[in-house]
Amino acid sequence: MKRIFSLLLGICLLSGCAGTAAETSASAETTASASASASAVLTDSERFSELYPDVPADNVFVFADQDSLMTMLEHGTGVIYLGFPECPWCQAYAPLLNEAMQASGITRVLYYNLYADKTEDPGYYSQAAEYLETLSTDLVHYDNDGNRKVLMPLVLFVQNGTLIGYDDETCDISSDDIAPEDYWTDEKKAALLSRLEALGTQTAEAQQANDAEGCDSGCSVTG
Repeated sequence: MKRIFSLLLGICLLSGCAGTAAETSASAETTASASASASAVLTDSERFSELYPDVPADNVFVFADQDSLMTMLEHGTGVIYLGFPECPWCQAYAPLLNEAMQASGITRVLYYNLYADKTEDPGYYSQAAEYLETLSTDLVHYDNDGNRKVLMPLVLFVQNGTLIGYDDETCDISSDDIAPEDYWTDEKKAALLSRLEALGTQTAEAQQANDAEGCDSGCSVTG
């Protein structure tokens, strides 16, 4: 009788170990899978580089949503880039903008694909176009039906919600007339970089001034 009891106890113990090992293995696989998924998450700059392959992964672009775009336009101080990856002119423009902003001290450029809203959220597209027109009538064009449209690539420089500069040099050039790589000669690139760097520097200085206001943290008072 004791032998039978011991045998049954041994079987139970072995079964328990097997179950624990299986559970441990499954837990390890779940952890590894979660870790792999976490490592697969891209930063904004990496995502942008995937959409715009000529822009290095270490870039200044941050993805904006509808709310953050309008907040920046209405109240913010910074740089906004409106473009879409299917546009060859936007592809050619993005690396030049990135180079100029890095040179001018801008570390963050809000990127928003407003073109997608033409079909996905036309109400927001109309709202954004209408607001851009209040900043400058030059930012908005009209189609044959009299509807507002925003041509891209378009970069905006705002200071406390006021437009201080913009560039849309190639927004209305057709690739049927000239290819972007033929348009952007060394001379034109140099001129664009100079303009963008000047606006970027002005914006970066305004950001620094805003950050210094109020002495909320670590201000030293002299005199």
